[in-house]
Amino acid sequence: MASTSTESKTLRPPGNYLAIDGGISTLSSLIILEEMFERLKFDLNSSEDLRPARFLDAIIGTGTGGIAAILLGKLGMTATEAIDAYSTLEGAMARTKATNDSERASNTARFREAFVSILRAHKMENLFMHDEKPNTATCKTIVCAMNKANMAGCHLIRSYQSRGMTSPKCSILDAACASINDPEMYDPVLLGAGHSSVTLINAMMGYANPIKELMRETQTAPFGGENSQISTVISLGAGKHGPLEASRLSDAIRNIAAGAERTHQEMQGRLRVEGIYFRFNVDQGIQPDDDISTVNGKTRAYVEIPDVNSAIDNSLTSLRHREERLSAKQINTIKVVEVGFKPRPALVPNFIGREDILQGLRRTHISPHTPMSPGTPTLSVLYGLGGSGKTSIALRFCLDFEQANPEARVYFLDARSESKLTADLEAIARSCGSKFKGKGWRNALEYFAGLPQFLIIMDNADDTTLRISQFFPQCSHGHIIITSRNATYSQLARTSNWEVRDLSPEQARDLLLTDADYEKTETNVEDASKIVEALGCLPLGVAHAAAYIHTHRCLSTYLQTYQQSSRQLLAYTLPHDLNESVATTINMSLEKLPQESKDILRILSFFSVSSIAHSILIDAHEHQFQRRSQSGKKHSSSVRASVVLSSLLCPNEVWSEYDINARLLPCIQHSLLRTVTSANNTKFYSMHVLVQSYLQTDTSPIHNISPESLAIRLLDSSIKFGEWQSVMQPQLLPHVKLVPKGKTLDPGAHGDFAKVLQQAGEYQAALIQVQIAVKGWENKLGERHGQTLAAMQNMACLLDFSGRIEESLELNWKILELRKRHSPQDHPSTLLCMSAISQALTNLGRHEEAAKMAEEALEAQKKVLGLTHAETLMTMTRLGWTYDNLGHHTRALDIKMEALETSKRMYSEDHIATLKAMGGVGISLCKLGRFEDAYKLQKRIVDLRERKLRIDHPDTISSMSNLSTTLLDMGRREEALEMCSKVVSLSKKHLGETHPRTLRASYQLLFAYDKFRMEDEMRRSLGPILTLHESVHGRDHRHTIQIRRWEQKMAARSAGPID
Repeated sequence: MASTSTESKTLRPPGNYLAIDGGISTLSSLIILEEMFERLKFDLNSSEDLRPARFLDAIIGTGTGGIAAILLGKLGMTATEAIDAYSTLEGAMARTKATNDSERASNTARFREAFVSILRAHKMENLFMHDEKPNTATCKTIVCAMNKANMAGCHLIRSYQSRGMTSPKCSILDAACASINDPEMYDPVLLGAGHSSVTLINAMMGYANPIKELMRETQTAPFGGENSQISTVISLGAGKHGPLEASRLSDAIRNIAAGAERTHQEMQGRLRVEGIYFRFNVDQGIQPDDDISTVNGKTRAYVEIPDVNSAIDNSLTSLRHREERLSAKQINTIKVVEVGFKPRPALVPNFIGREDILQGLRRTHISPHTPMSPGTPTLSVLYGLGGSGKTSIALRFCLDFEQANPEARVYFLDARSESKLTADLEAIARSCGSKFKGKGWRNALEYFAGLPQFLIIMDNADDTTLRISQFFPQCSHGHIIITSRNATYSQLARTSNWEVRDLSPEQARDLLLTDADYEKTETNVEDASKIVEALGCLPLGVAHAAAYIHTHRCLSTYLQTYQQSSRQLLAYTLPHDLNESVATTINMSLEKLPQESKDILRILSFFSVSSIAHSILIDAHEHQFQRRSQSGKKHSSSVRASVVLSSLLCPNEVWSEYDINARLLPCIQHSLLRTVTSANNTKFYSMHVLVQSYLQTDTSPIHNISPESLAIRLLDSSIKFGEWQSVMQPQLLPHVKLVPKGKTLDPGAHGDFAKVLQQAGEYQAALIQVQIAVKGWENKLGERHGQTLAAMQNMACLLDFSGRIEESLELNWKILELRKRHSPQDHPSTLLCMSAISQALTNLGRHEEAAKMAEEALEAQKKVLGLTHAETLMTMTRLGWTYDNLGHHTRALDIKMEALETSKRMYSEDHIATLKAMGGVGISLCKLGRFEDAYKLQKRIVDLRERKLRIDHPDTISSMSNLSTTLLDMGRREEALEMCSKVVSLSKKHLGETHPRTLRASYQLLFAYDKFRMEDEMRRSLGPILTLHESVHGRDHRHTIQIRRWEQKMAARSAGPID
């Protein structure tokens, strides 16, 4: 066995290898190669052109470099022949992205036809890359591609057999197509079938310089194994752009070029043995659209540079002599020696947006400027939630900085901790020459200060205890950009700090579709928009979702999967580049929080995280974190929850802004919570939706109580009650709407939430909550108990507001019977029920009964509650409405005016009792023909309700409906039609098509069409409105009968005169 090994080593001389980059100009690589072999031809006194494959053991290429590798290695061309063939192929390559499938197919066909003609000339048209007999080729050829289903690594297309899983056979033509395949320009390259099939695209993103893949391959059996000797490694770059030309290049091209150079720097550190590694890359400002004569001129100028000229001669000597220098194992395991500066990470493939921040960085670091303070480099800070794209923005800006400052050096430092930061600085100091050898991190700062220009990226400086300013070079030139989750670092650069927030919905959607490789169809755009909304448009979240969707092809079902398995998907990691999951990124920040701060954050995650009012915490503390009834009495339920909330939010047992700010500061510092102030100086907190989702996946209790239960207790205890109902608190609405419908709470809490929803006009949601409250009180206290009856009364009111008037009346009669049986006849609650019954009877058109009930209730309320009580005034207004319906307009106006004058005297103008009375007076004035007075009053009501409530609140819509009636009576055509249409639209949207108020608004619009003789509009609208009226009100309702008359009139007019 020993002799065999020796013989094998003797038969296999040290290897010569060539790697060709993909990039700006592969022609420049081939021209350099032509120059090398012209010199070698002269040295060998050869009469024939030399073929590189005779002197090389393997050629590898990526992108267009892969095409060159095939021409030189597989087809065995001379460098000159390869230049001619490549020039022909370059003319057939696509230059711009295809806009549709047809263009991609056309681009693919054009290139394949051009390449087939070259293969045909060499009688290799139908051959495969993989040789039929192993080890017969003198020069191995390798083309780099990527498997579209697994872009974690490079897929090598080889011209030889290799050990391991067999890849589908690949023709030379398909290898060439895969090498340059950009999915946005060409049809995919599909090899094999069934489970072994692969779809290949180019490997430019991450493997533009394929030298490392070649070095790894040299350890395999076809090359002689890990002990095989290596003599020469030549790497040909695709040209460097100059500073003036950079602005013409896309971010992708610049990032690819930068990545290729970083790979070179790493290999240069690894292959330090003299005479083994040679890198040639034209630095004369190569452009993608340069013609062959321009590329030739720039390349010739490059090879005449003395150092380059000497390096070419040395590489040729190494090729010829094949001396043993290093084994394949040594090259692939040797520790990299630092050279120059630490390579920075690659920019993400599909960088998108952020132009506002980039412009700010350009103004700060590129435009003429003066240092922020003497002795300090120019500083900027990018801060925000982990995964928001801070590092990507800094890396993207590096390209602009290098364009403007081609001689400047860019350093990338890991600033996650003081130890990591000092380690990076020490490594730089060791690489900066003998002057700094063996010295510490401070010497790196001295080195920076001695440079004419530099940019330092201090990445992930999240540690709040790190005194980062001590790591700034002491000089008045140079630039530093800090990226951090720690928002307090923004104070270091008061005029040049940017919070990095989410992408816009459109940017996030486009990024998702691009990364997941989906067409921008209408359906895909809709699906992607819903996904990025759920992810809060966080770049890292979108990138991870795109990777999952790309792998599983599940764009249409991803959102459902996310809703079912958010914890698993947030923990999903990419196999390359973005190796930190969303969960890991968020957890890195959470781990830095004190436990109390983390607990508060978990509680707040069950709120609507876009706007958590600071006043909620204050109001809850005022109620000692306990639910309060309308009478102000404290309830003993959930005392433990109140104790826990008090310990977290009031550690010293009294409310202190300092204490709560101190508890929340760590959350704000790590960008897990944001503070914003509204126009009226109201403070709100907000949290990213992915932080919310992640926090909610932690189901562990806080002091034996679930965080969700604590959140509900906090919310409930913040509700205020005024004289006769809950005080308007619009800041509570988004949070109350999130309370789970099936959650078992104290019945009083459900009742409280119902009141908040009712005030906001959210009647259906309020009805659900109050129904739960009624059932809870019945089970807990029985049907006859006052709490149960009060909840039932509110339920009857909501049934009425929801248009379910018959059900409301039936429930009110039941409540009245129970109250009369167990309470005095003149009990305030009994009288309230009687007033509510009169309202329901009025709505059903039973006006005589309504008047009798309201008169009886009013007389009793005046005695028991007094004339000035809000409920008494409301009953007066209701009675006035009933008198109007009975045609007693003067009597109606008198009683409504009395209610209005008393309300104005006792309450504010925007109090609900005052507004109800004003609305009633307006109707009566209109009935009496006093249209101008009615208009002014109704316009005032609409303005007040829009300001106090909102334009789409049911009470506002009702006031607008009354105003539209007055406008119709006044004959103000355009205003009346506009208002009628607006009321119909708002009613349909917020009440539903079948709600009585919506039907009444639709009827009024038809009335307007008839009044103003708008027959076309009438004909279009009559049918659907009549159908709804018949369905809801029946055929005998007065509005249904009138609509049918209008329909008959329109039909008669269409038929014309009868003979």
